[in-house]
This record gives sequence, structure tokens and C-alpha cells, in this order.
Amino acid sequence: MVQVDSYEHHVNKILEAETFLIARAAKMVYQKIGAGMGESFYREALQKEFDQRRIKYKKACPDAEVSSPQTFRPDYLCFGNMVLYTMAVETVSQRERQELRECLRKLNLPLGLIVNFGREGINLERISR
Repeated sequence: MVQVDSYEHHVNKILEAETFLIARAAKMVYQKIGAGMGESFYREALQKEFDQRRIKYKKACPDAEVSSPQTFRPDYLCFGNMVLYTMAVETVSQRERQELRECLRKLNLPLGLIVNFGREGINLERISR
């Protein structure tokens, strides 16, 4: 009997591969720059790394703003199906995770990533809708 993979299985494999490419690019940025820089510095460096690696992205998603005391706006829409938010903080809060989930729901996207360029190293979190 031949097993046929489901559509969802293929989508998940694609998302895993895309996540890997983004994680590798972020790791290269962190290796080149190190800790202690501002978020905008990391964003610019990550954008250059995306360009070098030919990772498809679109800067900021104004349609994805989530109304909160501090307006949340993702930094990139990668591969047309994944929201990316970059940070440079000690720890990512539950509020930021929830805002990303709300953004995913609003855009009807399956996955978001939080890349935190922290002092202790780089941390990548996958957030699903």
C-alpha cells in the first residue's frame, strides 16, 4: 500500500525549511555582530543577510498592526507566509507572543517567528496561530 502525504504535511515541511533558512541567517547576524546592539541595528543586518541569501521578505506589515498600548508591528513578512518579529531583550514576554498570535490571526497566516538577539545568545521562537 502506498502512503500519500497530506497537504498539511507538505505545508509543514515547507515551513520547517523556511524557518531553518531564517534561523541560519539570524545566527550569522549574531555571529558577526554579537550582543548589545539595538533592535534596529539587528533588523538592518538581518535584512542584508536575507538579501545575500535570497530569502524573500517584505519589510514591515502595516496591515498587521495590533492595537495595544505599544502598537505591535511585525518587522518582516517572509516567504509570503510567515511573520517575523525581531527583538533585543532579556526575555520575550507573554504579551509579545500573544500580539504575534493576534497578528497571525488577522493576516490568516500559519506561523510567526520571534528572533531575540539577547545578551545570552540568539533565541528563536516559533509561534502558531
